[in-house]
Amino acid sequence: MHVLKKTGLFWWMIFVLFIGCAHTHAPAGWLSEPQDLSSDPYGGWITLKLKSNQTLSGELIAVSEDSVYVADNSFHVIPQSDVLKARLVAYNSHAGQMGTWTILGTLSTISHGLFLVLSAPVWMIGGGIAASVRSRDPILDYPKHHFNRLAFYARFAGGLPHGIDRNRIVMKSSRR
Repeated sequence: MHVLKKTGLFWWMIFVLFIGCAHTHAPAGWLSEPQDLSSDPYGGWITLKLKSNQTLSGELIAVSEDSVYVADNSFHVIPQSDVLKARLVAYNSHAGQMGTWTILGTLSTISHGLFLVLSAPVWMIGGGIAASVRSRDPILDYPKHHFNRLAFYARFAGGLPHGIDRNRIVMKSSRR
């Protein structure tokens, strides 16, 4: 019973440390890898919370002085004045992999004998903080960041090209 209490405490500590990681709603395999970001022709994943209490998520296509262009199954033009808040995820941070390594590192402290009392918390705290910070690296939130800043991660960072057929713009598909 004593061992079960310690094991339960261990998993509870892991859960508490990783609860601070940022969550994105991008489909699995959709976000670009950090090293591919400069050559990826597509935009980041954006979720808009509108003043009408609706939510819209999809690829950020472009930003103009007064509108945000988003593609999911169709193309949307949203006036910036209708946006209450937004979250853009520019790329895949792989924070989950850091969490996995933190858990494995913490488990490896079993070989430290009594010193695991010191080494296990170092792994849990340090790894938890690192994973939490890393998970927020690719995220830009509006209104903290203005739409001009988010536009850098749009498919058309310089704005929607004149004469483009909006009906032909579709969100990129997931890459698995």
